[in-house]
Amino acid sequence: MNRFALIVFLLFLCTGRVFANPDINCFSSRNSKAFQQTEKATITGKITDTKGNALMYASVFIANTTLGTISDEHGDYRLSHIPLGQHTLVASYVGYEFQKISINVNKSILSQNLQLKKTSLEIDAVEVQDKKSRNKWKQNFKKFKKSFIGVSENASLCKIINPEALIFHYDKETRILSAKAREPLVIENNGLGYTIHYTLEKFELHKNGLRMYIGSAQFTPFETEDHGNPEEWKKNREFAYRGSLQHFLKVLAYDSLIKSGFVVQSVTSMNPANNEKEVDYIFKLHPEPVGKDIHVQTGRYYYERRFWFNNILDVIYTKEGEGFAYGATKFPKYRLKSFQQSWIRLQGKGALFNIMGYLNDPNSLIVYGYWAFENMAEALPQDYEPD
Repeated sequence: MNRFALIVFLLFLCTGRVFANPDINCFSSRNSKAFQQTEKATITGKITDTKGNALMYASVFIANTTLGTISDEHGDYRLSHIPLGQHTLVASYVGYEFQKISINVNKSILSQNLQLKKTSLEIDAVEVQDKKSRNKWKQNFKKFKKSFIGVSENASLCKIINPEALIFHYDKETRILSAKAREPLVIENNGLGYTIHYTLEKFELHKNGLRMYIGSAQFTPFETEDHGNPEEWKKNREFAYRGSLQHFLKVLAYDSLIKSGFVVQSVTSMNPANNEKEVDYIFKLHPEPVGKDIHVQTGRYYYERRFWFNNILDVIYTKEGEGFAYGATKFPKYRLKSFQQSWIRLQGKGALFNIMGYLNDPNSLIVYGYWAFENMAEALPQDYEPD
């Protein structure tokens, strides 16, 4: 293709996009970089205790990614191949409280030291008290696993290797089950082919079924075939990705929701669609949601976006149906649908996200429906790239 033909082709691609969504400029070199996001960064630093003593072999990782390392005998660490964007840097060491900080990776080399303090002994006292009722612990663990890991097809292939690290507390007045962990939980996901080290910060399960957990995950892909079939993991990862919130945010950044199978509308209440005819009707009313039902603009950096909408965002994914496990969570005669429906409610005026498909602040919104059903068993690292 000669130079003139290339310019005409680019004009064709951009025509309509600029007018349909003035927040995204097709001609911006910033977006050209964002489409590939080949730029990577390196973070270096030292891990010490509160007295300045080096902590050797401490774990350091970017939360919810496969990017991690350990400090050397001098406490120094080096993390490479970090995508540009807002990340959470986490450091942990046995016998010490973990530390996590928010870091904006916007240049090729950054330096960040981390200081850890020794763990208090209070948590051990609680553990001894809880062990008086082993049967009660087993009941609480069963509830925890169902809420944290999930009940999907992949959930049956997940195993918590060190459940003894968990400590439960049930408040009779509030009817809230909470959980702590003496050390990072180690989860083997044989469905997706990852070992996950999860630093649990907070877990709550309310009587009405509302659940909340906060923490940081470090993903390590299985390197051998001892755990299963690599091709099966690859297929399962792509299956878990399609239609997910990560998928939605990634295609939202480039205004390709419809092409990717998402039907989106702003609504005032969460009303499930009953069949494909209703989904088609919604699509006819909202064929171009970006700029109308949902607004997107470039953030402070080319790899960052901000989106907002009125009331509640109804998101239907049409290229994949509901799973049998999801149907089991409904009433006995529930009929599985050929699409997946979720809803988003913002916690503020908008939410910032990276073009790779993850939120800068996971607490900036709440999801309902199918996305709320998918828990740790379906979780993929932020740096996951589908084929």
